[in-house]
Amino acid sequence: MVKKDHIVQAAFLELLHAGLWETDVKKKELFPLLPAQWRSLWLLAKKQTVAGLVYQGLQYLPEKCWPEDADLLMEWTVYIDQIERENRLQNQCITRLVRLFETLNIRPILQKGQGVAVMYGNPLLRECGDIDWYFPDSGQAAKALSLIQKQGCVPRKRADASYFYRYHSVTIEHHDVLIDVSSPFAKRRLKAMEHDWGFEKIRLEESETTVWVPVPVMNLLLLNIHILKHAMGRGIGIRQFCDLARAYSYYKGKYNPEELRSTLKNIGLLKWTGLLHQFLVTVLGMPQSLLPFRDYLDSDVTELRNLVFKGGNFGLYHSHQAKTKSRLSSKIAVLRAYMAQLNFSRTYASSEIGWAVWNLIKGQFK
Repeated sequence: MVKKDHIVQAAFLELLHAGLWETDVKKKELFPLLPAQWRSLWLLAKKQTVAGLVYQGLQYLPEKCWPEDADLLMEWTVYIDQIERENRLQNQCITRLVRLFETLNIRPILQKGQGVAVMYGNPLLRECGDIDWYFPDSGQAAKALSLIQKQGCVPRKRADASYFYRYHSVTIEHHDVLIDVSSPFAKRRLKAMEHDWGFEKIRLEESETTVWVPVPVMNLLLLNIHILKHAMGRGIGIRQFCDLARAYSYYKGKYNPEELRSTLKNIGLLKWTGLLHQFLVTVLGMPQSLLPFRDYLDSDVTELRNLVFKGGNFGLYHSHQAKTKSRLSSKIAVLRAYMAQLNFSRTYASSEIGWAVWNLIKGQFK
């Protein structure tokens, strides 16, 4: 069983490499797989929310190496069509919201999601989640919520002070923080950078709509720390690593690598980033030439790799991810998740995990 799982995982990564970088499959000797192995690979791709990328990688295999199961191929093809439809729906939804917000001169910042999808060779094959807006100005944030309520939406507040609601069948979130860190020093540093660097506009795929996103160095920090936050807690999937890998490729030559390195060093995340870079290179096949720096590039990625393949997208398949009903039980579940990854977190981001646990405990007494 272990050997079979290893073969499936190796074949999965080969197709993911090919789809992510739009290059030929290097280890063709892994293919074709047995019917049961193809089914396992397909389920793994769905679990990790990279079925579109893996399907794209399949196109770089000779047809004689493809699955013989016609039903599986049909199921996969239908799923890919669904991914493309959902991406188009999200882009349309963003367009509607941008126009709606513009009526009151509200300027939200798009976080991750479709703002990262444009960095892929085929943006419509990246599986999408929610639409996340960041409002730098609290006054505009309040106006945006009021405007959304007038559209018949019912925003609900989460424990982290963010709001979420459904709009044209898509889940939308409003945030008051661009990069979510727990360390107060890191918060101040990143907020100052946000003020100094600002934002830029991009154009969505298959759209004339332009939307504001963080500038390259801030977006790279956002994607990096977003992965860390989930790796320290409830787990992380491979799609978020793919996002950062594509961002490094897309932003090559468009930012100052030393500015990125200096910031990560100052907020205590340089060692973590070395591990992250090693993962991108050794697991995702990212060329080392895309790395902004090579500190700690001898890191052992085994533990991080196991965490990724055990948990799936955002750790949704971890055993400690049981659904909780009350706010208290939810916080207890988060604390248990932190404790489960404590040794890992203390090794690579000791300050951040210390403040994260402290803030969670302190929150019990508010």
